[in-house]
Amino acid sequence: MGFSQLNRIMLLTEWHLKSKILEECSDDISLFEGGEIVWKRKSRVTEKDMGRKVYIIKNVPPYFRINFRSNEDLLFKKYPSIKGFAIALENYADVNDYLRQQYKSKARSQLLRRIRRLEECFSISFKRYYGEIDEAVCNELLASLKEMIITRFQERNQVSDNLKSWAQIQNSLHKLITTKKASLFVIYNESTPISISICYHYGRVFFSYIDSYDVDYYKFGLGNILIYKKLELCFKSGYRFLDMGWGELDYKRRWCNLIYNYEHHISLPGHSLSAYLLATWEGNKTQLKAYLTSLKPYQFFKGFSSRHNSKINSSKMAQKYRFEKLENSTSYTHFVPVDIDAQENKRFKTILNDFIYTTEEHFNNIKLYRSKREEFYIIKGKNQSKRVVFNNSLKP
Repeated sequence: MGFSQLNRIMLLTEWHLKSKILEECSDDISLFEGGEIVWKRKSRVTEKDMGRKVYIIKNVPPYFRINFRSNEDLLFKKYPSIKGFAIALENYADVNDYLRQQYKSKARSQLLRRIRRLEECFSISFKRYYGEIDEAVCNELLASLKEMIITRFQERNQVSDNLKSWAQIQNSLHKLITTKKASLFVIYNESTPISISICYHYGRVFFSYIDSYDVDYYKFGLGNILIYKKLELCFKSGYRFLDMGWGELDYKRRWCNLIYNYEHHISLPGHSLSAYLLATWEGNKTQLKAYLTSLKPYQFFKGFSSRHNSKINSSKMAQKYRFEKLENSTSYTHFVPVDIDAQENKRFKTILNDFIYTTEEHFNNIKLYRSKREEFYIIKGKNQSKRVVFNNSLKP
């Protein structure tokens, strides 16, 4: 008969992009509890080549049931895969009810305080593009998101895996948004996006796919604020799950109440030796990878690397400058104003945001001055002013 053809689909990230594979191998997909159908085969697919094909549906969460097309000549196998992280919403009234049960009082207060501070210090708005978006706006937001991702990973001396499939994401996202299969969730400071999230939708499952934020706002904890706002949206819109996908990171463990193992589901022709060998190889490879990533040395290294890079980045920021308090009566005779909106002065953005976070001044009340006599700067707010001192003669 010859070698069997292999057809792979990564369920949560490629569901909408490779739906032809689902059409060929399955009748429908439902939520495990309640049997709610979230996808149903529409096209009539010929079975001419099914006898030679191996279908692998990768990373299936336990709350989905894949109903493969029935055929007495087919075999079905399942293999455990890596960990996934999600928030199950059904037993909670709203986002604040969830926070009360998931977070300790101190952590909950800190999160809400950061949200309040962000909204009080900037002209913040939250927008979800779902069902309608101008294609030019979609492309601009994707360009901003890509820049955010590159900048964040450069700080860690890493490269994001998401960039490998960026062309595919860019070519498909506008259509997926207009057909309500995907959305963009954006936090704006006035008209400038400072945090962006690509989300995919499967019935009442909200899959948070790719997130990033402007690192100049790192003090405000935009990553956690973005999750809070998406969770708030999920409760209002009747979603059952907010899924954060794979990748064992500290913030996911803090937020998620459902930590599970994905499974790889494989359909193969039972009379084909090559299909059996191929399916077994792929399944065992998946199982081995899941086992290796679960080992304590691996988890320790990943956790240490993440925390170490975070500490290095925070340390670099702290070593570069510090603030010294000034009296409100300070004379500005020997200072010239600096245009903080000019492109050549964008390097001050992190410093200004740090000042804003510390003093809780509003951005619109901030002015930056440079000394005529020597190379130092003053940030003046409505209620407080501080001198910026660059350590070890470092300049921004």
